[in-house]
Amino acid sequence: MTVEISLILVVIAALIYFIHLLRKWITEKAPFNQNIPSAAFEMKVSANHVGERILGTSAIPQFCFVSERFLYFMGLDRGALLSHAKAFLDLIPQPDQTRFLDQLQASIKARKDIYWEGVAYCRGELRHISFEAIIKPPAIGPLFYQGVLTDLSPLKNALADNTVLEQETVKILRELPIPHMWTSLSRDGQTLFVNAKFTEIFGYEIGDLPTISDWFRLVYPNMAYRDQVLAWWNEFLPKAIGKNQDLPPRESKIRAKSGQILDVMISATVVQGSLCLSFLDLTQRKLTEGLALSLTENIPMGTYAMEVTASNSMRFTFLSKRFLKMFDMVKEAALADPNITFSRLHPEDYEDFISLYLECIREKRPFNWEGRMLIQGQTYWFEFEAIPRMLSSGLTLWEGVVADLTSKKEVEKQNIEQAIEIHTAQQELKRLEEVEELNASLKKTIREKNRLLKSMTTAFKANSMGNMMRSIAHEINNPLGAIGLTAELLQLELGTMKTLSPQDQLERCNELTQSILADSQRAGGVVARLRKLFVYGEEVFEEFDLSVTIHDVCKLLHKEFIEHEVAMEAVIPQGCKIKGDIGQIQMVVLNAINNAIEALQQLSENRKMMIHLIQKDQEILIEFKDNGPGFPEEFLKKGPTLYQTSKKGGMGVGLWLSKTILENHGGKLEIHNQKEGGAKTTLHFPLTFTPTNLQLF
Repeated sequence: MTVEISLILVVIAALIYFIHLLRKWITEKAPFNQNIPSAAFEMKVSANHVGERILGTSAIPQFCFVSERFLYFMGLDRGALLSHAKAFLDLIPQPDQTRFLDQLQASIKARKDIYWEGVAYCRGELRHISFEAIIKPPAIGPLFYQGVLTDLSPLKNALADNTVLEQETVKILRELPIPHMWTSLSRDGQTLFVNAKFTEIFGYEIGDLPTISDWFRLVYPNMAYRDQVLAWWNEFLPKAIGKNQDLPPRESKIRAKSGQILDVMISATVVQGSLCLSFLDLTQRKLTEGLALSLTENIPMGTYAMEVTASNSMRFTFLSKRFLKMFDMVKEAALADPNITFSRLHPEDYEDFISLYLECIREKRPFNWEGRMLIQGQTYWFEFEAIPRMLSSGLTLWEGVVADLTSKKEVEKQNIEQAIEIHTAQQELKRLEEVEELNASLKKTIREKNRLLKSMTTAFKANSMGNMMRSIAHEINNPLGAIGLTAELLQLELGTMKTLSPQDQLERCNELTQSILADSQRAGGVVARLRKLFVYGEEVFEEFDLSVTIHDVCKLLHKEFIEHEVAMEAVIPQGCKIKGDIGQIQMVVLNAINNAIEALQQLSENRKMMIHLIQKDQEILIEFKDNGPGFPEEFLKKGPTLYQTSKKGGMGVGLWLSKTILENHGGKLEIHNQKEGGAKTTLHFPLTFTPTNLQLF
């Protein structure tokens, strides 16, 4: 049993040792092999040398691994290098060797990574190299550094070439024929460079402008103007830096060292942490432009210039003050958007102007057009004339003038009107003989029209009769049934009256007779109202009570309201009288109510209608409102014309006939849709109206 335990312990110990060796191999050797494509190495610093001062080569860490690339690059033998690191150190000349040892000592003592740059002889050639390594865990006991050796010679050579290129660039910038200034984008804004042309034009040397702040102070002595330029600078510079792009060009007035004020176009470009400002002197051009502008502004016409690209996009480059005044425009807005000018064109002339202008642009031929413009709600006549000129940039410049023809057109219009008046007077003289004949014909036409209108009114009422028959029958049957029942009751009573006293017999007979009389009058009232609806008197244009007329029509349609479940509310004050044809007005009221009842049938429930009679100072209104679907929008746009209807199966006559009747009575018909929903029909009647020809009416 003891032997077995001993064997088990031995096996466990061997396994632990094997795991230790495997871990050590993985930790120390696994990351590298001889064939990796870099100058890789591994160095070991023994535990007793970690804190020592490296003196000469006595305590230099030993290489425990180097790759084939490392040996080939340095021209070393593996055995010599692994036995002593001095073989590598001897390839580094002084003073770089001392710096290498100092860096090595500091990194080992602080247990930090190693990085060093210097020169060394690599296969007999002096080259720039970097030596960098990191500590490989675990960092207990001896230190192991794994690293790579990198050839920096190509990079150093490129930097040297860049220095030469930079010197050449500075020389070119100094000799450029355009003023340039370079300034740092750091907080102090140090001036880095100004070229000879800058000093020649502005007089300032780099010593005069230590910082960009000195530049602003010297060239913009006026504080208000300086603040405007600084506002542009502070707005666009951060955006240009963030996106590494140019600042938008800006025209500016700059004071030279001599005190002269120069007109300059400033452009700025962000270049690797600095800002390059270039300046274009516009002073002479501005003087020339000013002279040309003065001549242009003083001619009695508006002038303009427009650039057109190959794709026919266009922009104004110049608009004279007279042009802007003619068209009531602000210069900045008009220059930014040419459509502001085109928007002044009269709607009837817009297409003609645009089509002709595009045709002339396409064919590059002179443009001439005469037409109307709308300015502040007034119509003016203008003549446009422009000729094209090709620019070296490939753009086409259209230079033109605009003349105001309004006064000329007014004179022409007056001459034409006078000619028309003379011609009209001559024609009028010829017509005098025809007037009497035309009047006679007109009277006949009016009589025929009114007879037709009266016939249509009667026919329309008769057509509506079918809808009212049940209501009328109900209105008549109720009192007739009551009369029959009362008569039967009277016969029965007469048979039993023998037992009553004469006085009681008289009272009972009188009571039954009164009942029969009341029901008879009730039936007669229905017939009278019906007769009023269809029978006319000789004098159709007379004063009548509009309140009673509306009540009569509503009573005739009472059964219709009940049958179609329409809750009807009527606000009809008494004594509202007008003059007119009562039969025609009855038809208008009847049509308005029938239209509302038919529209409300599209609702499944809650059908409501209101009739409101309103008397004002100069007119009387009847409003018919319902909560139905309302009139179709298309119907409202066209209005109540003959044969146009909004009802399925309708004839398109009712509303047109109502409109005609109201106009003959000096009134009018209005139809609308209410905001809360439903239709509204309003009848307008003047309080005082007399037809021009009562007999014809």
